[in-house]
Amino acid sequence: LLKSLGNIVYLRTDPAVLFKRMQNKGLPLFLREDPSIENLEHLWNERHAVYTQLADHTIDNTHLTITKTADCVMAALHKSGFSPGA
Repeated sequence: LLKSLGNIVYLRTDPAVLFKRMQNKGLPLFLREDPSIENLEHLWNERHAVYTQLADHTIDNTHLTITKTADCVMAALHKSGFSPGA
């Protein structure tokens, strides 16, 4: 179903960095019952292969700012022929 909607971009982030970001912004519902780095790593390991397999583009944003991440997403989509507003 996702593939039929267009390009899929996987924003890959190291689990330790992701956990720190989540602590700063608020934990998502799926982590609230067990808010541990171990639980996040377990979920990340389960899902990473699926996300990688589905993605048309993978961008490692572990050390990127929001702006640089957006720039990388737009560059990847542009290379695929994506045109905003089309």
